[in-house]
Amino acid sequence: MAHALHTLNENEHKDYKVSLDRQFNHAAEQHLIPIMTDEIFDAALEFPLVVVKNSETGAFTLCAIQGLKPETNLYCGREQYDAIYVPRALRLYPFALRENAQTQQLEICIIDDPARVGVESGEALFDAEGNKSQFLEQQIKLLKSHTEMAGQTMQLMNLLEHYELLHAQAINIKTGSEEISFDGIYVINQQKLNTLAPDVLVKLRDNGALALIYAIQQSLKQINRLIVRTHG
Repeated sequence: MAHALHTLNENEHKDYKVSLDRQFNHAAEQHLIPIMTDEIFDAALEFPLVVVKNSETGAFTLCAIQGLKPETNLYCGREQYDAIYVPRALRLYPFALRENAQTQQLEICIIDDPARVGVESGEALFDAEGNKSQFLEQQIKLLKSHTEMAGQTMQLMNLLEHYELLHAQAINIKTGSEEISFDGIYVINQQKLNTLAPDVLVKLRDNGALALIYAIQQSLKQINRLIVRTHG
């Protein structure tokens, strides 16, 4: 069920609290989790990283695969989230940034999820004087960092598209009697990468993109982690 998004303010939400959820139950049926460029090196040690394309806008998004089947997450909603790295998109919930249609300014919002947000228990959002709590300040800092990195991540996606370094590929896995086909994703095109002009490689190396590309490419080996979890 989708939950409404509300602009956060000290009057309407002065008594609100957010319950911490280390199991990240809200993403239990989300097999792809968005990843930003500053997360790539950490996330690549845990999850396969792939790119997905929005069918309506054509925009590319970098994601960590957390389940080999649709609506299945092998980490979230379990007894414990036992990966060392937790994607920031999971840690941000139930907060979000939204552009105000009138002012064009970004505003802090909270998702009206009764499982996490209420007045009974949890981390307070405001103190008795209506000031932001330390918890809320930390979440806002995390939100702003995430938003700043979104621009850099888009630049990386544009680079990959510009140099034709992405190609669609289905991942077919056969374990025992079960066959799993994971499609609708894009991975690094090794052939295109091998034939890039030397000056382009130097450019990508110097701006840090090449190291990120290699990390994304190598992360596909983490598919084995998901296979073990699927049949564990």
